Amino acid sequence: MMTTLRLLLLSFIIIISDADKITTIKEVSVREGQSIIIPCLYDPIYESHLKYLCSGYMWAFCKPKVYSKPQETNSKMSITDDRERRTINVTMNALSSSEAGHYWCCIEIDKASDEGSWFKLQVTKDPELYVENQTVTGDVGQTVSIVCHHPHHHSSNEEMKWCKLDGNCVKNTGTLDRASVQLIKTDKFLKIEMSNLMMKHTGWYYCSVGHLQMPVHVSVTNISKTLRLRTMKQAPNNPAPNNTAPNNTAPNNTAASGR
Repeated sequence: MMTTLRLLLLSFIIIISDADKITTIKEVSVREGQSIIIPCLYDPIYESHLKYLCSGYMWAFCKPKVYSKPQETNSKMSITDDRERRTINVTMNALSSSEAGHYWCCIEIDKASDEGSWFKLQVTKDPELYVENQTVTGDVGQTVSIVCHHPHHHSSNEEMKWCKLDGNCVKNTGTLDRASVQLIKTDKFLKIEMSNLMMKHTGWYYCSVGHLQMPVHVSVTNISKTLRLRTMKQAPNNPAPNNTAPNNTAPNNTAASGR
């Protein structure tokens, strides 16, 4: 009994201490048979550490499922470590109701307790919050639209917002890192419009309705600039007109003279 209490206390301490070291969503709803990507952002000091996913309600009893070692994957779950953006991307495929539960994004620490942050996975026939596509792409200076569906009736007291995973949230109209954000709310969906996009706005965001979140990756490209540069390179090379007076002097005897 004492051992169990100690383990529970240890789990509680670890959860509190790791809250600012790994950031992820807390609860997500997925349709049976479909897939989802869960992003987990981590502190720069853990860039070179091994990452893994484990399952279980309590951290002390968490069972490792898959690691970020090269090529280590299974048919259901895999993780990749994007060190440039310090993101663990957890991919969960063809989910069934038996796979619902608590999971942890984890970082292996040598000679110390590993770090971990949990998220809860719902798997149902009729998800409460979903998007048609978890990835949206927009060009610099343009606008992207994201529609988060919540088909069930939600109380007007339930908060709806759009957030950057490692940053602030917008509840109606506002800005996120200088991107303009407008929310359009109905009883069936939440529509988000992000405008004045810049390259730095690439990253993970999430829509939130009540206790549920749905992660969405916004990818900002510079296609217009790329196309302009490509067009300039492909344009015919028209030499500048020669404004000098004609040279009537006989040419020097060179190899081209045939002599």
